[in-house]
Amino acid sequence: LHDALPICRLARGAPPGRVARAIGALLPASALPRAEAALRIPGASQMRSTIDELIGASLAVATVVTTLFFALITAERRGELARLRAFGASTWRIAGGLVVQGEAAVAVGVAAGYSGAIVLLAAAPPSFPAVVTARSAIGLAIAFLITGAIGAGATLISVARLDPATAMAAA
Repeated sequence: LHDALPICRLARGAPPGRVARAIGALLPASALPRAEAALRIPGASQMRSTIDELIGASLAVATVVTTLFFALITAERRGELARLRAFGASTWRIAGGLVVQGEAAVAVGVAAGYSGAIVLLAAAPPSFPAVVTARSAIGLAIAFLITGAIGAGATLISVARLDPATAMAAA
């Protein structure tokens, strides 16, 4: 079925929607951009729904894992954080440092995931109905960075409650 369909590659910068409309006006057939045509394949909308559910679950898991990871780091570095507080570092400055560390880890994970997706899509056959657009990749990256900030920011409560004298006496 897919071999019988004509496919046209666009020049760099050509808007797919406008080209599809122009082809549709010239030929007695339907012309669709690749992303829209892929969604018209039987079962593609169900696959898209499943992928959306997996993305939602991944975001929830990422938030929980990041929160637990940074709760562990905060507990492990309690003495160091107490010394920083004793030397005058504000709660916001310490929490900000923890969030930056969390965001760096999330950014590395997002880059690795995106790179892996590109490699897998390059290895897939041309008829495989998957498209990774820059818009969706950027949207997912932002969503994962937000969940990373939420997870790392959850340690703010522990940092705010940190009493330098008590923590240093316990260490």
